Amino acid sequence: DERPAIGERISFARALEDIISQCGDWYQVESDGKVEVRKGRPQRIVVAEDRQGGHNLTNIRNLEHFAIEPEAFAKQCQKKFSTSCTVVPLPGKNEKGMEVVIQGSVVSEVVQYLRKDFSIHKEFLEPRTKDKGRK
Repeated sequence: DERPAIGERISFARALEDIISQCGDWYQVESDGKVEVRKGRPQRIVVAEDRQGGHNLTNIRNLEHFAIEPEAFAKQCQKKFSTSCTVVPLPGKNEKGMEVVIQGSVVSEVVQYLRKDFSIHKEFLEPRTKDKGRK
């Protein structure tokens, strides 16, 4: 696709296509009736199973990208799943954001909760479970 010469007439559809190709990515999040427009592409919410000190844990990160407050989400999960929940900074020197840690393996339950109560589409959820190696 070549650019049109100066003064050359082009169709409206072609002009619109050229303008959109020059625009950056963005997405919008609606929460409590407020609409926020954010730059870039939304990151997936990662719901991962982990083991630490003989306990099963479920880690949830990137909630902030969908206007979900990690502290409030942890409190709701604590009641819903009748388990202990904490909010910790993401591991790593350059990482920003918070991670919700739930005691117990509740990956599928958290994914269902996010889809049903928070209307998060499944393409924005990334469930990760550990294969226990049992047959």
